[in-house]
Parts: sequence; structure tokens; C-alpha cells
Amino acid sequence: GRGGVPSKHPARPPSPSARARALPAAAPRCGGGRPQRRSSSSPSRPSECWARWSWRRRPPPPQRRRTPGPLLVRALIRSPASPVLSFGRANASRHLPLPVFPKGVVGLPANKAAKPYCPEGQPCEHIVASYVKFLESQGARVVPISYYAEKDEVVAILSQLNGVFFTGGGANIAPVHEYAYDFAIEANDAGDYFPIWGTCLGFEFLIELAGAPLDHGYQTNNMSLPLIYTQAAASSRMLDVLNDDLLKMLADPEKTSAYNYHSAGIDMANWGKYAELDATFQVLATSVDPVTQREFVAVFESPKYPFYAVQWHPEKNAFELGVYPDGSPYEAIVHTPEAIDVTMALSQFFVNEACKNDHAYESTQEMKESLIWNYPIYSHLSTQMYMEIFVSGRFRNPLDS
Repeated sequence: GRGGVPSKHPARPPSPSARARALPAAAPRCGGGRPQRRSSSSPSRPSECWARWSWRRRPPPPQRRRTPGPLLVRALIRSPASPVLSFGRANASRHLPLPVFPKGVVGLPANKAAKPYCPEGQPCEHIVASYVKFLESQGARVVPISYYAEKDEVVAILSQLNGVFFTGGGANIAPVHEYAYDFAIEANDAGDYFPIWGTCLGFEFLIELAGAPLDHGYQTNNMSLPLIYTQAAASSRMLDVLNDDLLKMLADPEKTSAYNYHSAGIDMANWGKYAELDATFQVLATSVDPVTQREFVAVFESPKYPFYAVQWHPEKNAFELGVYPDGSPYEAIVHTPEAIDVTMALSQFFVNEACKNDHAYESTQEMKESLIWNYPIYSHLSTQMYMEIFVSGRFRNPLDS
């Protein structure tokens, strides 16, 4: 072999006739078709035939190099102490560490609902499942908060949660949103990190909670619009999780996945008119209504608090796939891999934010009884706008019972 390493596959010696042609005429032939390693007269010296033939040996084929990955995997599988070897065994728990659940438990205030969501047309509340999936995709768990919850109830719930998420939909702002916003302000002012996220309607709620009225008359239903970044975007915590390719995609009119479905919002020209709003939040990006040509705020965050909001719907790219009976899409949502990368990056960002405080339920059982999966989920119904929704007469906290 090369470099002093013996080859596993020694080269086949040439045929006797080939060796005869290769050696000078006076050289002796090797008996039996194979070179004799030692001469019979001098056992300590190689024979002349071997010496001549050894110079003409073909080099062995190069040895195949193995990559570290497969070698490491094989080593783990073969190692007696490897956890990989323990899967499927009755005593696997002796070899594997106990699972550690993430701390991110996020509260979602519900929206009022009516037909076709409520059973038999009765008043009820609902939460669109795509927002739940948006959070759960990164390991968070979701607790519903009733649209009609009183202040004491909201404070009791949020003191056990790690963040709150204002969803999109169709509803007016309710006291529950004000209670949650005030709780988060007071908590952060006291050094207790507590994040808020708002999407579409939730984005609009945060504007109202910061003391500004909404502008109306946008014609931006069912369309993806490019983002126009402000100078503040360069130092944004939220946008920092998106790589350059995703930021360029969101700004590209031909590729953007920023799906809009709203008629309210706030004009960029009006933002600076409201001192509390301008002091609490900074604009990161805008978009332009292609019908009215009005530039509206599309993304903002607070430089002081962990509060973030988008006027568009990042959850829909991955989790809303409604279609008409003929198979055509119900909404013009972009479902490219890049669009879903944006969904996952933003959801991971907020879930990470929600893991920065130590709020927790007093018991696992109480937490389990509070989760949204205790409520029925409905698929499609008579509309394709939402793939799934959670419905309840009233989302209640176990502390009330």
C-alpha cells in the first residue's frame, strides 16, 4: 500500500507471459508463475526475480475514505452506552434523560363568534387554529383566554403564562386586550420580561392600546404586498432573525409572501401625530395599498418592551390551505419554501421571547387543564377561510371552577 499502509486489495500479479516480456532476456523466469520472495541459496536476501518484479508491481487502488458522519453514527449505534442502542428496549428510560418541556406557554384571547362557527347558531367564542399551530410549531403551548374575561381573571391567568398573542380575525377590541396590555407594561416596567405579539387585528389592537385611532378604507383584502423597510429595520430584534434572502423576498413585488387581508390600519403619514404611539413603537416596514396608493404601516416593534406586530399574516403561509370544491385556492396565499421559512423564523423568535420569564403553573395538571386542546376543534364547516378553529361557549380558566 501507499505510505507504508498495507493495501486490503493487493494487485493481481501479471501473467507469466507479461512478466517475461517486461524483464530483460537474461533475467531468470520465476517458477510457478509467482515471484519467489527468498532465494534458496541465501534465505536472507530477496531473489533477483522478486526484486525485478517488485519494481513493476501495479500500485494498489486508492483506499476509499469514509466521512466522519457515518463513522460517528456507526460508533454511536455500536457503543454499549449509547442511548441510540436503547430505543425500543423496555428499560430505555434508564438510558435516556427525562424530557424537558419548554417554558413557553402563551395566552390567546378569543374572538366572538356567530354562525357558521357556533353550534346551532348560539353565541360562542372561537380561536383560529393556525395561530395555535404557529406557536406550537416551535414547542410552545397555548392557553385560551375568554373574550369576556374580567380583569382579575386575566391577571391570574397571565401570571402563569410566558406571553400573550393577539390574533387576527374580525372583532372589536375588548377589555381583555386592555387588561393583557396593561399587565405586560407593568410587568416589564418591574423587570419581569413579558412579550406580546399582534397579527393583523391584533396589530390594530396594539395601535389602539397605544392611544391612536385606526385609519380605514384600505382595499388590501386577499393579496400579498411587498415590504418597504425603514431605517429602524436595520436594528430590529424581530427582523434580525430573517436572513438576507428572506428579507429580499419579502420586499420583492413578484415573490413577497406578506399576505394582507384587512381594511383598517394606520397610514404612515399619520403615525407621528400620536405621541404615545410614536414613543412606544417604531415602524420597521410599510406597504402600499395598490388600489388607493396609501402607504400604511406593516411591521412595528417597541424599542422599550418586547412587543411586536405585523399587519400581515405569517401564519397563513404554512397553515391555511383552504380550497374551493373545484380545487382552486380560497385565498391567494404564497406557500413557497421561502414563505414557510419566514413563518417558522418569526414563530421561533416569539416563542424564544416567551421563554425569558419564569412564570409557571403551580402544577402540571392545572396547566394541562388550561390548554386549548381541552376544547373541540372544527374543520372547514361552511367556509374555507380557516382550515380549523377551536370553538367554545366560553373559554374558561380552571381557576374559575
